[in-house]
Amino acid sequence: MTDAELTERFDQLQTGMDAVVRSLSMVNVTLETHSEMLATIMEAATQEPEGSPLHDVLAKIAAILDTQTESLVRIGGMMQSIQRAVHGADEDGVVP
Repeated sequence: MTDAELTERFDQLQTGMDAVVRSLSMVNVTLETHSEMLATIMEAATQEPEGSPLHDVLAKIAAILDTQTESLVRIGGMMQSIQRAVHGADEDGVVP
């Protein structure tokens, strides 16, 4: 494997790792959002039914969970790409 090929392979790995770090950061933000929403649900659930914004809160949660699911699917795809790149590097003798 040439130096240029090694450099390209490592650049691909770095790009993949950067994507994983960004994705995990997004997951962390999502978890923080879920904590905030849970607190809002708990507060809404303790209010009188007439003044409860529970329906709106639950609709917002459903939308955010859909977004999170899409993000997690993308993360899975990125992880598979990284796995293939690492496996290829291992087969090429780049990784001991």
